[in-house]
Amino acid sequence: MRALMLCFLLLLPVQAQGPAMPAAGQTAPSAGPAPGQVTPGATQPVAAPDPIPTPDPDQPTRLDVTQAVTLALQASPTLAEYRARVREAAYRIDEASAGYFPRLGFQAGYSNIQPEVSFPGDDGSNIVITPTNNYNLRLVLDQAIYTFGRLEWATAAAELTELSIREQYRREIENLMLTTALEFGAAILANQAVEIAQANLKARELQLRDAQTLFEAGKVARFDVLRGETDLSNARQTLIQAQTRHNLANARLLSRLNLPPTRKLELVPLSVERTFQPDQAAGREQAVQERPELQALDFAIQAAEARVNLVGAELNPNLSLRTLAEQRTASGFTPSQQVTTGLVLDIPIFDGGLTPARVAQGKEVVEQLTQSREETRRAVLLEVDQAYLDLISAQEQLKVARQTTIQATESERVAQVRYRSGVSTSLELQDAITELSRARFGEATAEFDFFSAQCRWYRAVSGKSPIPIPDALYERTSPE
Repeated sequence: MRALMLCFLLLLPVQAQGPAMPAAGQTAPSAGPAPGQVTPGATQPVAAPDPIPTPDPDQPTRLDVTQAVTLALQASPTLAEYRARVREAAYRIDEASAGYFPRLGFQAGYSNIQPEVSFPGDDGSNIVITPTNNYNLRLVLDQAIYTFGRLEWATAAAELTELSIREQYRREIENLMLTTALEFGAAILANQAVEIAQANLKARELQLRDAQTLFEAGKVARFDVLRGETDLSNARQTLIQAQTRHNLANARLLSRLNLPPTRKLELVPLSVERTFQPDQAAGREQAVQERPELQALDFAIQAAEARVNLVGAELNPNLSLRTLAEQRTASGFTPSQQVTTGLVLDIPIFDGGLTPARVAQGKEVVEQLTQSREETRRAVLLEVDQAYLDLISAQEQLKVARQTTIQATESERVAQVRYRSGVSTSLELQDAITELSRARFGEATAEFDFFSAQCRWYRAVSGKSPIPIPDALYERTSPE
């Protein structure tokens, strides 16, 4: 048995021809450049923001948009699902490249044969050919030497598929960042709407008191008091509606961040860039180069081409080494220990047309993916154009809204002075108060629309995110 084990120790280092197994995430040998192939990594992980302290349940949790997005990324079940998909694809690379390494197996058997087969020898003894009790212990070592492309294409297809899934994972990260930022902005807007409604209610109360004072002094008619009471009731209803929308926006944000629905939030106001000049042509070019949807399809096309070559390689020869070591019952013509080493050349001749049919199917899959990429490319370019137009429009609307607020504030001040001086009616004052409230809400809405347009522009061109992405989101995609 020592001779048998020594034989196996000498044979184990033998390796098949082909590349060494790459680590998960490295670029594999490609079956050919796909249309528009680019280098992945538009949204790279950067240093994460300061950790969010554990909040006191009795105190509101202070959050800015960066912390909110970070929480959403860490708590997302969708991202957890995609991380599992990436790890699954990485294990498939290990599965595909396992053929480069030897395979060792053990077999054992026993048989009882009646009657025993023997014949007399020259010295008068019986020479046993088939003993009654037979046992057999066998070690089998198989090592692929050259597969004529099978292992190379299988590994390449697995690696490219893993890269495609990583780009899908990056797409989900960008989508979630956009969704969370918009929900955060919507919660800010809802909070501002409550503040504006409260200010409007306070203004209506002051106007009603002024109307009552002037009525008691005999300077205005009873109509002014009745009109003030009606407007005050309407202001209260507006505040109730604003508070309801505020609660719904907060509940939606808390759900996104996986926080308890009873958690109180103190949201840091958004910092909106005053001047933002996007380059539409550069944005279109960057989107085609960086969008994860296109990169995922690029890698998927290359993976499909690799699978076509893999299927075609099934008609290629296959050369392997086999070593068989046996320990068995000795007989007249077989020793008790035996080691057999040989080369095995397998040459497929005809498979009934199975391989050509599979190759044709694979080529059609490549064509489907190619057309899907072109459709996606057009949709991406349209999204960039729309994001550009929305951003320009939102920027102009914000300028107008700010000017309108300034004008409405001055108009309300003048109306207050005129009404108290008795030179105007209550209708003029009520209209001025209404216009001021509408202008303030219009400015808040314009700021949110401008912020949303900026976020959608970043997403459309897949540019470097202004919000840091935790490194752990990428670290957890590696198999343990």
